[in-house]
Amino acid sequence: MTMTDQGEAVLAHAVAAYEKALGPRLVACYALGSLAHGGFSPLVSDVDLGLILKDPLRARDRLTIRRVAGAVRAGGPALHERLSVFGGAPSTLAGHARGGWFPPLDRLDLLEYGRLLTGRDVRDLVARPGPAELLVAGAEFALGNLGGPRNLKDRARSWARGRLGRDDALDEIRAPALLVSRGPRRLTKIVLFPVRFLFTAETGRVGTNSLAAEHYLARADAPAAELVTAALGWRQRPPADPGAAAMLVGRELIRLYVFPPVAGPPGGLTHRGDAPTPSPSRPAGALRAGPDLDGRPAQGRHRARVGRRAYVLVRRDGDRPEPARPVRPGLP
Repeated sequence: MTMTDQGEAVLAHAVAAYEKALGPRLVACYALGSLAHGGFSPLVSDVDLGLILKDPLRARDRLTIRRVAGAVRAGGPALHERLSVFGGAPSTLAGHARGGWFPPLDRLDLLEYGRLLTGRDVRDLVARPGPAELLVAGAEFALGNLGGPRNLKDRARSWARGRLGRDDALDEIRAPALLVSRGPRRLTKIVLFPVRFLFTAETGRVGTNSLAAEHYLARADAPAAELVTAALGWRQRPPADPGAAAMLVGRELIRLYVFPPVAGPPGGLTHRGDAPTPSPSRPAGALRAGPDLDGRPAQGRHRARVGRRAYVLVRRDGDRPEPARPVRPGLP
């Protein structure tokens, strides 16, 4: 069995379970993520599945999707636990109705790379997310998944474990040996997230690991090139020398997160901690995302935060940042 076959087996198990549970309400199932666009690794990859249901969505659809996902995760080897399920109906994916569970980045993935597993292909009905929507979704994903607990339930769980007030991502970035000890899955996600985020900011396309890294490394001024290259390898094999990997992370990771501004559309995103400067490609009032790692005063910054977070949104003086709406990357 190849590495990809292991992920395909999880998808087949999940699709069969959803066909049985949803019956004629299930319009189509799609493979998403690395099982659709390539680069799947059982060591670090998620198994992403998109479901399209008949209109209109019903309240019990969400409960059914969650129940089946939980059963699939509990009913197989470790890779089954990484099943992520996204769902919607033609009307919600087209933007004509509210509801569904398809964040913008995953909706774009469905459009660009979705691989039909069963049912009728309806991707021609899906609305393409705009540049601003993609940038906000990427920043909110970072806030919700690279920082500490988001909601009261998770905070209570952290408190019970003696971890209240800690920011996992910041702890790991400041303590490279800790990050490496968390394993290649966490390590590569932390290292490659800004690379993928910048790729989507500049191109408006899905930031696959390989395409985003190639795009990033093509820049002559790109810092942390050795770390980005190493992280691609760590997706297939854990670091052979954890000590050397921790040294490399310590030298280059923060430089990666404070990379200077990116040029060009869409959205005018930049990725640095100092004050913004006007540019033809970044219109007045554009938001910037950048790490708050150096302890400097956050002059002109709007902190989109729940607790303490690694990312801040930076605005020009006089701008009023629009409140961010929470985005969840699929059903838990």
